[in-house]
Amino acid sequence: MPSQPIPRRFPAMRGKGWRSLWIDISADRQQAINRREVQLLGLAFLFLVLITGARWLAPAARADSWADLPELGVQVLSLPVWGGCAWLLHRVAARARPHRDPLLLPVGMLLAGWGVQVIWRLAPAFGVRQLRWLLLGTVGAAALLRMDPGLRSLRRYRYLWTLGGLLLLLFTLFFGTHPSGGSPRLWLGCCGFYFQPSEPLRLLLVAFLASYLGDRMLLPLSKRLGLTPRAMIPLIAIWLT
Repeated sequence: MPSQPIPRRFPAMRGKGWRSLWIDISADRQQAINRREVQLLGLAFLFLVLITGARWLAPAARADSWADLPELGVQVLSLPVWGGCAWLLHRVAARARPHRDPLLLPVGMLLAGWGVQVIWRLAPAFGVRQLRWLLLGTVGAAALLRMDPGLRSLRRYRYLWTLGGLLLLLFTLFFGTHPSGGSPRLWLGCCGFYFQPSEPLRLLLVAFLASYLGDRMLLPLSKRLGLTPRAMIPLIAIWLT
């Protein structure tokens, strides 16, 4: 089988095998992505350490007395737990999605860790529960990356996933509860675990719109430019929900 010609814009590839050079370039790009992701995760961890320390020092600063420093207790465990979750997802993503965007995981983990700290400040009784949800979400994300790196199941069954999210949201009208027993009853709970169906529904809506518009991009340009009412109905229905 004749070898493929080397483009003129890559003169360094001639005479030494362009396939091996492409593998080297791809490997260098993967290393750069991993390095950037680790750096951003480190910055996110530093930010969480700073806000945790600030929250711990705030009572003493308000009272102008070191005697009013609260005990750290189990809330300090949120930092190493967050670090373990970030390390696990980084390792799994490096194998499953080597050419990923290095911003996605650090931003997601930063928001997750920040959310844990905010919950611990506003409702300390729910801090450990929020930490358990972080662990559960990390395990679920790692399993999803291992089983379906391309998220093909979300794309193939986008209508089914979105319908399931809407049904969970509908269940709150009949089985809704509140973790503290008050109102509004926007949560579903079982065995001490509570979650708001609106949270996963937001992710499902993003997945639906991305997969739907991605399929439209595969159509010829003439069909893509003219969105018919039939093509717009699913988008309008999803946005209205």
